[in-house]
Amino acid sequence: MPEPREASDSPDPESPNPESPDQDLAASDPRRRDNRLAATFDRLVRRDIFGVNAAVLLFLLAPLAFGYYARLHWLAHSFPPDSRYYVTMTLRDLGWSDAHALTKQWTDGGNIAESWYFAHSDPTWLMVQSRMLYPFFAAPFVLVFGLGEGMPIASMVAFAVMLWAVARLVQRLYGPTAALAAGAVLGACGFMMNLAEAVTDPVAIAVLALILLNLPLGRRARAHNLVLLVLLSVLLELSRQVMPTAAVMAFFAWAWATVFPGRGRSRRWRNDWLWPSAIVAGTTVFVHLLEGQISGRGAGSQMSQVTSDPTHIAWTITRYDVLSTVQGDRALSVLLAGALLFALIRFTDIVSGLLLGAIAGTYVIMIAGIEPSDMRYESIMFPVAGLAVGALFHHLAPASLRGGVVGDGTLRSDRLPAVDTWWQRGPRRIPVLGASAVVGLAVLVGWSATHGSQSMAGAVPTAPAAAAALAGDPHASLPDHTIAAEAVLSSEFTEAEKMAKGAGSAFLLYADWRHPMRYRPLAPDQPGWNHRGADGTAVLYPGDLDDSDWTALSRAFTYNGTLDPKSVKVTSRQTSAYGQDVTFTVTAGGTVHRGHATVVYPIRAVMPGIVTEMVFDS
Repeated sequence: MPEPREASDSPDPESPNPESPDQDLAASDPRRRDNRLAATFDRLVRRDIFGVNAAVLLFLLAPLAFGYYARLHWLAHSFPPDSRYYVTMTLRDLGWSDAHALTKQWTDGGNIAESWYFAHSDPTWLMVQSRMLYPFFAAPFVLVFGLGEGMPIASMVAFAVMLWAVARLVQRLYGPTAALAAGAVLGACGFMMNLAEAVTDPVAIAVLALILLNLPLGRRARAHNLVLLVLLSVLLELSRQVMPTAAVMAFFAWAWATVFPGRGRSRRWRNDWLWPSAIVAGTTVFVHLLEGQISGRGAGSQMSQVTSDPTHIAWTITRYDVLSTVQGDRALSVLLAGALLFALIRFTDIVSGLLLGAIAGTYVIMIAGIEPSDMRYESIMFPVAGLAVGALFHHLAPASLRGGVVGDGTLRSDRLPAVDTWWQRGPRRIPVLGASAVVGLAVLVGWSATHGSQSMAGAVPTAPAAAAALAGDPHASLPDHTIAAEAVLSSEFTEAEKMAKGAGSAFLLYADWRHPMRYRPLAPDQPGWNHRGADGTAVLYPGDLDDSDWTALSRAFTYNGTLDPKSVKVTSRQTSAYGQDVTFTVTAGGTVHRGHATVVYPIRAVMPGIVTEMVFDS
C-alpha cells in the first residue's frame, strides 16, 4: 500500500494547481481556451438527442422556432374557416358549455358557428366529428397559452415532431448529413408556416411520420413497433380521413419488398414487410369503415363526390398545384421534384415503393375533394417525400458525406442486436405497452365522444322558424335582434338579382353555411334538381355549393332575373321569439307569384336574417 505523500510547499508537477503560473498562462492563452471550447463543442455535436445528431436538430428546429414565433406575433391569422369546428371541440373538451364555446370561437376565431353546425344530420359534421385527436391534443396548450396562441402552437409542436421523426429516420438509414439535407428542405417549405394554424393537417402529418419511423426500413420491425403501428394507425384516422394514403403506401411497400427483395434474396410474399404493412393498411381501413358505420354516413361517403370524369379532375388539380407550387413555394418544389427523381433513378428501392404508394393514395383523397386544396390534401405525404429526398442526397453525395447505407430493401436480420430498445428488455413490457395504448385510446375516445365530439343536435328542420332555430333545445341561442321578414326577402331578392346578372353580390349572406335550406328548383341546371321530394322541393346545405351552383340558385330565386324585389308583399305572418314564417306575393315578368318563407332572426349582430325556407308555390 503506498504511503501518503508528506505535505510539501513545492507544487506537484503532475497535479493541477490553480495558483500555478503555468496554469494561469494556459488559462489566459486564447488558443488553448479556444481548443478546449472546440473540443467541448465537438463532443456536443457528436451526441444524439432523441436519435438525431444534436447539431442537426439545432440547425433544423432553431429557424423553425423563430419562424413560428414571428408568425404568432406579427404574421397571418391562424383561424381559417375550418377551425370553427376544432376550436369549439377543444373548448368543449376543456369543459366549456356549448353556448360559451360557440361564443368564444366567434370572438377569438372570427368564424360563424352555431349549434346546428354540430348536428348529427349534417354531412360535414359527420365527417369532422371523428377528428378528435387534434382538439384533444390542443386542449392543454389552450389551457396554458390561451385560445389565440394555444391552437396554432399545438400545430407547430406537431410539425416539430414530424420534422424530428423524418430526421431520425433518415439519420438511421443514411447518416446525419442526409438527415440535415432532408430536414432542411422540409423545414424551408412554406406549408410549414401556412398550415401552422388551427387545423388537423399538422397532427395527421406528424402521426404519419411516426408510422414511417416504426416501419421496417433498414431493420426488422420488432414487437413494440407492431404495437405502435396499431396505435398510430388508429390515431391517424382520428386526426383526418387520410386512410387511402396510409393503406396504399403500406401495400406498395409490401409489394416492393416482394418484387424487389434485394441482392441475394429470393422473392417471397411472407417477407419482413408483411405484418407491418398488413397492420397499417388493415387498421386504417377498419377504423375508417367503423367511423362510417357509427356516424351513419356509410363507408366511402367522401368518394360519392367524385364525378364521372376522375381523370379530368386529377389533371386539373395536378396542373393547378404544380403551377402554384413552382411559383409560390420553391422549397416545396425541390422536395417533391427531388422525391420523384429518387423514385426514377432508384425505382427498386423500398423508399420508392413507399413514395409511389403515398402518391397514389393521396391522389384518391385529392380527387374526392374535386377542387384544388392548396396542397392541404397532398401534405399528408410530405414526410415520405422528405425520406426520399434524404435517400437522394445520400445516393448522389460524395463518399465523404455518406454516413449510412442505402436502404434498398435488404434487411440484415443476422446483424440485429439482441436488445433493440428499452421495450425489449423484459417479457412483460410489450403487453404493458399494448395495454397502455388501449387505455390511452379509450380515454381519448371516451372523453371526446362525451365532450368535444358529441353532437349538439339531431335533425335540423327548415321550418317553422322556432324549430329551425332549435327552440326548446338546450343549445338554442336567442337572437341578437329582430327584423321583418319582408325586409330580409326584399334584400335577398335584390342580391340574387345582382348575382344572376353577374354583378357583385351578398346573396350568400342570407343562407347560413350549414343550416339546411329548402327551395323549389325551376330548371335541371339548378342545384337539387335530381334530389327533389314529392312536393318538388329540395333541401340543400349552402356550404356544399360551389360558385356555379350559387349563380344557378340566384336564377331560381329571381325567375331568371325577372323578379321585382320591391314587389314583395306579406299576406300572412306567424311570429316567434326566433323568427317569422310568412306567405307572400311577388311580381316576376308581369306575373304575380305566391310563396312561403321562413326567416330566422340573426344570432350575431353583424349578420342579416337567415332564410331557411323560400319556396314559390307551383
